[in-house]
Amino acid sequence: MTRRGSVSKLFVHFGMLCAALAFASWWTSHTILDTTRTRRITEAVLKSADVRHFVADHIASVTAPAVGVTASAATANGAYTNHLDAVLGRRDIQLKLEQFVVDAHERLLGERSQPAVLDQASARTIVAAAFPAVRAADLAKVHAVRFDVPQSQALFKSRQALAHRFWLYFLGAVVLLTVGLITTDDRRASVKLIGKWLIGITVAHLIVLWIVPVVILPVVTTNPWAHLVAAVAHAVGAGIVTSLVVLALVGVVFLFVDHFIPARATPAGSGSG
Repeated sequence: MTRRGSVSKLFVHFGMLCAALAFASWWTSHTILDTTRTRRITEAVLKSADVRHFVADHIASVTAPAVGVTASAATANGAYTNHLDAVLGRRDIQLKLEQFVVDAHERLLGERSQPAVLDQASARTIVAAAFPAVRAADLAKVHAVRFDVPQSQALFKSRQALAHRFWLYFLGAVVLLTVGLITTDDRRASVKLIGKWLIGITVAHLIVLWIVPVVILPVVTTNPWAHLVAAVAHAVGAGIVTSLVVLALVGVVFLFVDHFIPARATPAGSGSG
């Protein structure tokens, strides 16, 4: 391979790396890094038994004294939590938790410095729904419930590197790939290289952006905040599979470039005399 061919190949590699980052930026900015979508999928988040039970348990620990359930009464407190858990499965109640789920998601991403807070009105509504017979005087003692959501360093770093940077990476890919294809001595080989990259991007993104957060994460951990992220990814990321299938098919087509791009003509007189 000539020095020119090596340089053009390097341009193609860097161009496809930018293309991979562009796809990751587009997908994450519209799914797990997009808190505006979180409000619309609170129901999906609270379908997670781990998230729902964690929220119910924390609400119970804060509000139990107000309704006469002491922390030492383990059986009573457990029943109280179960009642709240059941109530959190109701759609009308879930609608009241939309802002809380958004706040928790923002905190995970590092967009919010304050704890996620379930406001007083929502907390009272949930308690009253779980225990319709609760006295008004006791219900008046129920205050807002704070959740100290930990910041996820993985999501924070991802947001810094990928959030809303699609056009930056996309333009970088276009420029680098254009230069690589213009300067190459073997356009067929360069297009095949792009095809290999597309197939590789498909496999890597399917694993990192779908299989890990949606399939593996909920199985290997009971962390409620990890389940929140998994629920968001699952609820709004179904289109990623279709997109990746398209990428893979384009990659396969590029691998058969021999059928579409004619071989470079051999200069006259270059044969043996």
